Amino acid sequence: MYRQIEDEQPWYKYGWLWFVIALPSVTVVAGIITIIIAVKYGDTTVVDDYYKQGLAINQTLHKQQQAQTLGLAMQLNFDLSQKQLIATISANDLSRLILPAQLYLKCYHSTFANQDQTIVLNKINVQRYQATLPNLVSGRWHLHLSHDNWKITASIHIPQQQKITLR
Repeated sequence: MYRQIEDEQPWYKYGWLWFVIALPSVTVVAGIITIIIAVKYGDTTVVDDYYKQGLAINQTLHKQQQAQTLGLAMQLNFDLSQKQLIATISANDLSRLILPAQLYLKCYHSTFANQDQTIVLNKINVQRYQATLPNLVSGRWHLHLSHDNWKITASIHIPQQQKITLR
């Protein structure tokens, strides 16, 4: 009744077999690529010591309130062509404010943690500081300038903005 047909082709010549093998193979390759991307370009915005940083928020808020009480502000002029940073500090009463010979400006890139830098500002007169500007990649930067009991912050978009006031 039924005739059995002898198939003379070898197994590798069947198209449907390759289609069935290809689906899981593509999924495995895509999974490996996803793992490589996740490891190489991990989320650097997540920190390991989040609990300690959470506790430090109150200290940061106190420093920012102290800066606001003093009326503290600093105008930063980024001269990208000359690689210079000029900072002019102002306050309600500069005579009450004891400024050190050096201030440290911490620059945090919005997306690339490996680009974060600290710029050392050297005092050149009563209210002016100067620094050699390192290479800052394009993008949004968060700037933090702090001393023992005050902190001022701002955000800047390099290279579009080259002048900003930290408050």
